[in-house]
Amino acid sequence: MIIAGMATIPERIDLLKVSIASIVTQFDQIYLYLNRFHTVPDFIKQYPHIIPILGEDTGDVGKFYGIKNVGDYYFTLDDDILYPHDYRSTLINKIKELNTSCVCVHANTLPMGEISSYYQDKIGLHFERKLDEDTLIDIPGTGTMCIDIKKMKLSYTDIPVKNMTDLTMARYLQKNGIKAYAIKRKDNWLTQLKHPVLHSHGIRSNFQKNDEAPTELARQLQRTKLFNEQGYLVIKNFFNDKQIYKLTQVVNSLQKAPESINSYMKYFEKDSRGKTLLNRVEYFLHPNEYLYDGILPLVKDLLEKVSHEKWTLFKEKINFKLPGASGFAPHQDGHAFSKYIDDMFISVMIPVDKATKENGCLEVAHKTTGNQLLSHPQGGAISLTQSNQFKWKPLELNPGDLVIFDSYLPHRSQENNSSQERRSYFFTFNRALHGNLREKYFTHKRKVFPPRIERKEDLSLLNSSELACKVF
Repeated sequence: MIIAGMATIPERIDLLKVSIASIVTQFDQIYLYLNRFHTVPDFIKQYPHIIPILGEDTGDVGKFYGIKNVGDYYFTLDDDILYPHDYRSTLINKIKELNTSCVCVHANTLPMGEISSYYQDKIGLHFERKLDEDTLIDIPGTGTMCIDIKKMKLSYTDIPVKNMTDLTMARYLQKNGIKAYAIKRKDNWLTQLKHPVLHSHGIRSNFQKNDEAPTELARQLQRTKLFNEQGYLVIKNFFNDKQIYKLTQVVNSLQKAPESINSYMKYFEKDSRGKTLLNRVEYFLHPNEYLYDGILPLVKDLLEKVSHEKWTLFKEKINFKLPGASGFAPHQDGHAFSKYIDDMFISVMIPVDKATKENGCLEVAHKTTGNQLLSHPQGGAISLTQSNQFKWKPLELNPGDLVIFDSYLPHRSQENNSSQERRSYFFTFNRALHGNLREKYFTHKRKVFPPRIERKEDLSLLNSSELACKVF
């Protein structure tokens, strides 16, 4: 059975008559959601296979109402489009040809940079325009979409946001790893109906003055897309001035605090002149209520939106990278963490000082390795032969910025050859399904690589052979 769904409002009834007439013979059933109607229009009653629904105003979500019924394919339609006679057969054939479960005619793709306005920044593939080849897209136009119900277990409640079904459908596809395509077609295969009501009662026209809500949804889509493709994500100005100030206060306090047994863990290194430098501090979260109650929930919420998964804190540290401090050789964090879980971890970096190439900012490689750990033969580092094949990108950051990267991403840093500190938080998370491993991790680390004050002999100063412990 081939089923379609459409939603409309009373102001657009003239458009509805034309659109329905163009498509009505192509489907076994059409669910027509009548937002704000008190009675079913007479012209609809002549079509016994059109099932009208008089319900609360759900906007364009109503076009998904009929998806709860059993069928082979489900089409979502708009009431302002003139559909061609071969519309149904063309989209179904494309689903089979592309071996996918979702195709459309109208669609949008997202730009590479951060989105400031959805309607201004998106890259549209308008349904009236020719498309020379089937194209993988980010956001399907749900007025021109066909899905294979047998493959995609989509329900009405999966599309919850009124008048943003394109974006919420895109979110569903992304979360479930489903590829969607805009199909090849000629000019004006579908055509836009014309009517003055579209300027006053159209979804886009309603968002023209303020598209904050769709922009936030699009921003979430874009962040997930970039993270999945790159293995890392940079978000500028994530924290406000007040948050930056408090984050810096905590770092300053820990930097000045004396070493303490069975408390936070301080580690040191020597610079090239033999001067002892604070290298990092770990295990400091719980005494700092602001981090635990204020920052950590924000970070976890962001990770869940980016990854569509829940995460649990695995470890925390502050790298101080003081003037003269050494760098980190190329490595993947997963090499050190795999002894706990053979799975992906995610780390979040929060700089409290400006990070530049001069003071040894984080450098990342394009993620050509996939979710795979490379060999780390040189003191816990990737071989120079292999790392020289990567294209490295320095991440120059400001306080308030945030970086997310996974445990498969090769990364490194250079020495701090400047007179400026480059201090940064690193919060590392494991998938919540593995449980809370933080205490297990720090108990083990305190035993095998204790902080200086807890050591029986002076093994506190790091050298290149201890890189694995620096990562660890």
